[in-house]
Amino acid sequence: MIKVDAKKRSRRLRKKLYADEFKVLGFEVDLTFADSTTEEAMDVFFEDFLTNVIDANQLVFGGGGTKEGFSGFVVPAKRYASSSEDHRKLLDSWFEQQDMVTNYSVGGLIDANFEL
Repeated sequence: MIKVDAKKRSRRLRKKLYADEFKVLGFEVDLTFADSTTEEAMDVFFEDFLTNVIDANQLVFGGGGTKEGFSGFVVPAKRYASSSEDHRKLLDSWFEQQDMVTNYSVGGLIDANFEL
């Protein structure tokens, strides 16, 4: 019997599967808000977060949460692009500066298509 190496895929198939050189890396984000956070303050927080951090750096955020906190996943907006350590550090330092955030974590880079 002839063994076929499962890793030997055509470039076209690797691209369709987001595998090997087409792998997309992203990272998870979790945070908790202070108990005294108002709905208006959260609106300002999310507007600033989505406009000045996510959109301004050509990223995409998917997730959600409640008044207590939220979690989500961050990837680049450009197809076949990957997040970098710089993206992680950017979010980490931005969350650190937010007074209403009491606890947060920025996860490590993982394969956005196969490790969730």
